[in-house]
Amino acid sequence: MHASTFGANPVVRGLCLQPPEFTKKRRFAMMDDRYYFVVGDRFREFADGKDVLTVNQLEALTRLPKTLVGARKVLMLGQGVRQDDVLAILRNCEDDPTQSAKFEIADLRRVTDRADETLSHKRVSYNTLIGAPSRLSADRFKLPLNIDERCELMGDHQTGQHIQGMIVVEAFRQSFLAVTEAFFPLGNEGKTYFVINAMKTEFKNFLFPLPADIIYQIDDKDVNERRARHHVTITVIQNMTECASAEISFTVYPADVIATKEAEMAAQVTRRMIALHMPVPREFSAQQGSRP
Repeated sequence: MHASTFGANPVVRGLCLQPPEFTKKRRFAMMDDRYYFVVGDRFREFADGKDVLTVNQLEALTRLPKTLVGARKVLMLGQGVRQDDVLAILRNCEDDPTQSAKFEIADLRRVTDRADETLSHKRVSYNTLIGAPSRLSADRFKLPLNIDERCELMGDHQTGQHIQGMIVVEAFRQSFLAVTEAFFPLGNEGKTYFVINAMKTEFKNFLFPLPADIIYQIDDKDVNERRARHHVTITVIQNMTECASAEISFTVYPADVIATKEAEMAAQVTRRMIALHMPVPREFSAQQGSRP
């Protein structure tokens, strides 16, 4: 490779040659950058006093001139952000060349990494708490945690700075649905029905609204033409620390098979409970009372 353009010591970055003085300037510019996580507005208590911005705060900053924003801000996606709001900020930054001097937005594009509804079994996209699963090995998978604060489990209120435990449990449930649907379909073309047989969950450390990954490990599986039984261990990792884990056993059936059985059981239980509330016939009561 010849270096006639930039002298004897070009710096190669990808396929581009850059002079040493340019690289030095860029290095110092990067040292001046400030790094911030972006979280949903419901996590404003968590954002206070940290290098964390809520979506509303970020929207306000995008409207300020560079002289008031200060050092260039590298934005990193946290939890709770509303996908529509972040996409609007991204469009604004991409359409306005002056924004690139204020923000580095590349990591915010991960907001669209959300598992398809056919994997999560959720009809409303913001109720899906996970990204698409990727395979690490034959029986090990990874899924990014991607929480939108509009999800059904955050609809009432947010307590404290951490992510609530039931959100983690639901993310685990969605994880076994997604991995199984994507990598271990039952083998029939019809719909499937998942039945949870057992779930043991352990919470070890607070999970905060920052990037986190779910690790999915298959411990055992037993599959035949009628059903598939799985035993798995699912762990959520943040900052290289296990925050929670669950051992889950579940079975997958063809939907028509389990639907028939479920309907029979539902009818049976209803008849029995109706019978418990029916008055006892007078003749029967009188006969019972006349016995010695």
